[in-house]
Amino acid sequence: MSTRQKVLDFLIEAAPKPISGQFMADHLACSRNAIWKAIEQLRSEGYQINQQGRKGYVLVDSVNHLELTQLKQRLATIWPELDITIEEKVSSTNDLAKIHATHSPTIPGLFISTEQTKGRGRHGRSFVSSLDHGLYLSLVFNPKVDSLNDITLYTTLAAAAMTKAISHYTTRPLEIKWVNDLFYQNKKVAGILCESMIDIESHQVSSIIIGIGLNLAGNFEQESEEIKQVAGTIFGETIPPNFNYNQMLALFIEYFCEYEQNIDKRKHLDYYQERLLGLNQKVSYLQNGQTQSAIIRGIDKDGHLLVEHANHNIEALVGSEIHFSSTQFSK
Repeated sequence: MSTRQKVLDFLIEAAPKPISGQFMADHLACSRNAIWKAIEQLRSEGYQINQQGRKGYVLVDSVNHLELTQLKQRLATIWPELDITIEEKVSSTNDLAKIHATHSPTIPGLFISTEQTKGRGRHGRSFVSSLDHGLYLSLVFNPKVDSLNDITLYTTLAAAAMTKAISHYTTRPLEIKWVNDLFYQNKKVAGILCESMIDIESHQVSSIIIGIGLNLAGNFEQESEEIKQVAGTIFGETIPPNFNYNQMLALFIEYFCEYEQNIDKRKHLDYYQERLLGLNQKVSYLQNGQTQSAIIRGIDKDGHLLVEHANHNIEALVGSEIHFSSTQFSK
């Protein structure tokens, strides 16, 4: 770990109180000049650090870009066991999560990147991951359920938690297109991929990996007309100054943990239903390769979509069998 990172750790742990340069130099076995250089580097990166005479340095404000120390501090009381990794560029954060689950099956992990080269969505479809300001993350953990039939619950849970977290920064409500897409102002701005790892001996779910791709800001000028018709961003073409990556991720994890602790009570489904896209709207979809049409009426206690057919029969749709075209929800 660099001197810069260690100094930042000291400042974050001490805030809002000051910490002396000599104290840090003694504990890091380096010179006061090395501490000063680290402080200046942090200031150049956007950290607001004041000097209070002999009392030392105090961290007044943090930067809003991804910062491991800041994120760990925000999550220290929410999920202290969570192992966090931030990479600038990856093939897929879900791939990193799978490797982690194989080598450290009992340790929860969070993998974050701003660029993916091989992002993917449901049914193996590719996921656009080259946006100027994209955010991609995968959360891997041991679930409270062990049946594949309950996996849909975690997709809906993650969708509810992320929608609630992002809503802190938007002027209009986000909506959830069942089962795994987030829409903002009639455009798809996020996708969720939930995968599971099965224990060979027990045939039960040992780990769940939730991958989320967020279109924060940028444009789709280089993409196909099909993508342009559907895809959008949360913040237009630039990130607003009030958006803090670390704060938003911490909010997501906080809401996720809150919902997951009560997964047996399905508390997250109330919020999911409130944000359900297309409620009472007639839609078309593919079910096992066959085109169907029905009216969306809500979701049931297992997170399945309830639709009403022309004969007034209500059917619960299971996620793995269904595909909704996003174009019918885009305007």
